Amino acid sequence: MWKTQMMYVIGVVKASNEFVLHVDDDIAIIDLASKGMGSFVEAAVEKFQASDTVVLGSLGMCERQESKKLARCGASRGIELFCSSTFVSTQLYMTQKSRFAQMSPIQYWRHFSESSLSVSIRKMNLSSVIFEVPGICKSQFKHGFERTPLTSEEKAEAQFVAKKFSSNAINEKMSGLKCKFR
Repeated sequence: MWKTQMMYVIGVVKASNEFVLHVDDDIAIIDLASKGMGSFVEAAVEKFQASDTVVLGSLGMCERQESKKLARCGASRGIELFCSSTFVSTQLYMTQKSRFAQMSPIQYWRHFSESSLSVSIRKMNLSSVIFEVPGICKSQFKHGFERTPLTSEEKAEAQFVAKKFSSNAINEKMSGLKCKFR
């Protein structure tokens, strides 16, 4: 919530470079082509340089979970761009320090990070862009593990045993529906 929002702001303000790349630690980057993040970073820098309104550039989620509801606003080197003044993803984004400052003062800074950033972007007539890079996407950790090519030794290291724990949950029926109450 607001603490995370403040850490994003402090991280960008204190960064030593003009461009800042943020990646949450609870997502995975799927790179089917083993080419790395360079194509996303290069496309984001190009978009920042070509547009005065783009403040956040995010890598798209696998299976276009985010961009399928957004309008396509261009393409560059095979990368599709989806622009929005209302959608923000803070899981993996790139920003430009000077452009990020244009969002200040951050609106509703005590709300969820995505909400306050999207309100600030809209109020200041800025935009965010999702980059759909062929072969590269961000994924929840579980999906990243499932899609990552691993050796049998690596798979064995990643295995875990789930234990069943006793529960005091009681099944209750209500008009044909089932719920568990503790």
